[in-house]
Amino acid sequence: MWDPVIVELRARGVAARPADLPTARRSDATLADDAAHVRELASREDSTILCGHSWGGTVITEAGMGVAGLVHLVYLAAFMPDRGETTADWGGKRMMEPPLPVDFRDDGTMKTATRIVDDSDQRYDAAALERITAWPPPRPFVVSAAVTPLRDAAWHDVPSTYVVTLRDSFLHPDTQREMATRATRVMEMDCDHDIVAVFPDEIAELIASIATN
Repeated sequence: MWDPVIVELRARGVAARPADLPTARRSDATLADDAAHVRELASREDSTILCGHSWGGTVITEAGMGVAGLVHLVYLAAFMPDRGETTADWGGKRMMEPPLPVDFRDDGTMKTATRIVDDSDQRYDAAALERITAWPPPRPFVVSAAVTPLRDAAWHDVPSTYVVTLRDSFLHPDTQREMATRATRVMEMDCDHDIVAVFPDEIAELIASIATN
């Protein structure tokens, strides 16, 4: 799902790697596994910006303290918990109306419904609608990871930017704003939870501006 952003970043001369998180690949994976995966990717660079979308915000928060060259955290409609908090603490703060259908599976994973895109949605141009339609369907996610308290919270020591998605149907915008009070800088974008597909140019420009300053 990060491909459009990575293409734009590389066009701006910024190296970027996507993280294929274990909790989306294995039913026995943990938050610690996701954090270790991100730390391993980041260890290849002298200077690192960690960017997380949705659950990815929890992961970069936990992983960041183990990244020696970390210079900035970017949260895109993402969870931003503190030490001792869980992702579920924040996800359950405000209920969405209508609630997003979730399929809980016998192997301890869950899967959210795929959002149906209305081609008449005037907020997005044709290219954005095409990217949203091409966005891979949600993968199963390990439920226990969402109720695991964080051991570290890198945003205490590292500058951060939070981007609130104003029409989010997954993570309530007011919950995002509440978490965003912890960030160094807060921005807003008029889109649903699929911000990575809708605004790849803007996200790449944001990350590139951090990388070059």
